[in-house]
Amino acid sequence: METTGVRRRWGVGVGIALTSVIVGALVAWLGTSMIERAWIVSYTSEGNELTVTYAPAGSCDTVLRTHASETDAAVEIDIIAVGPPPFVPTNASQDECVVTFELDEPLGDREVTGRGLTS
Repeated sequence: METTGVRRRWGVGVGIALTSVIVGALVAWLGTSMIERAWIVSYTSEGNELTVTYAPAGSCDTVLRTHASETDAAVEIDIIAVGPPPFVPTNASQDECVVTFELDEPLGDREVTGRGLTS
């Protein structure tokens, strides 16, 4: 009876499964640690349009999502971007990008909130 071959195949299978789990966890960790909110630099409003200048985690083309949530009292800006991998130094000169949101009604005296804005 040949048990050495069975043990070897079983060991190879376990090794492949363990390697797959480790690589999957590493990819998931890198993916979530690289996604972050962009820093809002300034905004202007004219009519129903809200124009926001922001500095993303990476470059302007790494933005995944831009979203504006409106209430009667405030407009919350959320801009999600992909940045560099963790522990990688970034350049001090950051790109500034612009996005325009079409609001349901003019901004008026509503507060604009988001990462980087202080009231």
